[in-house]
Amino acid sequence: MEWIKLIGIVIIVVGFIYKLDTIATVVLASLVTALVSGVSLVEFLEILGREFSNQRVLTIFMVTLPLVGLSETYSLIGQCLMRLVAAPISEG
Repeated sequence: MEWIKLIGIVIIVVGFIYKLDTIATVVLASLVTALVSGVSLVEFLEILGREFSNQRVLTIFMVTLPLVGLSETYSLIGQCLMRLVAAPISEG
């Protein structure tokens, strides 16, 4: 019966094979593993939240990375638009 606790590995492998969302796959695998191991849902959520907040560097990275990406995207688009508007129009 101890082998059933390895079901999380199977879920991760299947999720990666079918190219599902990585974070959702890992969280689902950890949830199923916790429930099979006898951890309650409330206790699992407490552990997940506590460890997420304990890893502050990772949390800061995960919050700032999309913001940097968005600002780069809109900055580059803005620069392209400004250059297109400022470019002389050649009449052919």
